[in-house]
Amino acid sequence: MSKSKGFTLVELLVVIAIIALLMSILMPALRRVRKQAQGVLCQSNLHQWATILLMYANDNEGSNPEGWNSGKMWMTDLEPYYGGEGDIRLCPVAKKFLHTVPGNYAGTFTAWGIWGNPNYFGGTIPYWARKGLYGSYGINSWIHSPRLVGVPNSYNHTEADLSLHWKTINVKGAYNVPAFGGCMWDGTNPDSHDDPPTYEGLQIGNGMNVFCLNRHSGTVGLNFLDGSARLVGLKELWTLKWHRLNDTCAEWTKCGDVERDNWPEWMRPLKEY
Repeated sequence: MSKSKGFTLVELLVVIAIIALLMSILMPALRRVRKQAQGVLCQSNLHQWATILLMYANDNEGSNPEGWNSGKMWMTDLEPYYGGEGDIRLCPVAKKFLHTVPGNYAGTFTAWGIWGNPNYFGGTIPYWARKGLYGSYGINSWIHSPRLVGVPNSYNHTEADLSLHWKTINVKGAYNVPAFGGCMWDGTNPDSHDDPPTYEGLQIGNGMNVFCLNRHSGTVGLNFLDGSARLVGLKELWTLKWHRLNDTCAEWTKCGDVERDNWPEWMRPLKEY
């Protein structure tokens, strides 16, 4: 009778060591694949928003939503076209919490929205917020089609402001005009002269800094008035045509002779555009 022989302790330790080595090699690759998949899903969401905006414009003689002038915001203006589904408003790397801005300031991976915050807008809660809407994409408010100055609920737009708005999807160079993108807030008015955030995750107030979110390895998802969507390098944000008179060769662009050391430290290693 022969006696069966099992694994020795040394053999088991060797097998465990090999598995641990393989895991250490595979885990970074798996993390990269996961991040790439999240970036693809983000672009898919933004492609859908580009289609939704096109559908709205087709039903409104080419005009974009009014924005705050309607007493609502894009989430409610476009609601008939997407049914109010929340996931499409949320980048796959962003998270929703009980209270976001204002209440606690949002960061790179925080969604905006409200769930019962009595101090929201100083106690004056807008229509979309009362509905409990949330998201992590925001609109380039310069694409809005505001009402004329003097009309009730015109939100105090000046004639100079109105001249900067695109108002319609039918514009020259639409491929370079951002419509929606990853944003700390539900929308803002960026300008190429806006300074970048001094440190990563500082997205407060309005302007370019609320779109400058390092969500996808040095990039953020954007779509454009021509219906395209892609991941845009954070430094590239300053080269886009956010409004009609936006200077795409301002001080924070390569053609504006920006120096690498002029960028905040956290942005210096990022790709130049």
